Amino acid sequence: MAKLILKLLCFSTIVGVSLSVAIFFLFPIIKNRETGNFRLNSQNRVLLLGHSHSACAFNDEIINDLDNFSQAGESYFYTYPKLRLLLEYNKQYRHVFIEFSNNQIFKTMD
Repeated sequence: MAKLILKLLCFSTIVGVSLSVAIFFLFPIIKNRETGNFRLNSQNRVLLLGHSHSACAFNDEIINDLDNFSQAGESYFYTYPKLRLLLEYNKQYRHVFIEFSNNQIFKTMD
């Protein structure tokens, strides 16, 4: 019984120290939004957001002045916070297009 308690104590100590170290190093990175990947070097003036329809339909390498941040399977619920942060850190955008289709309002997309 003493061996079991010793092994459990050793395991919980290792897990506790690992979590503490991870939280200590990762929390400042998560807390500081400046380190996020929202500041772009792009000089494009048109921003496109949406799900797989716009991700596959518009090629930003061919269309001039366009940044396509559409992502397959992205719910409209997540598009607004992404748009807000992109516009907050990138003032060069003059036009924003948000692709929206009827399948985004289905209950399964929540």
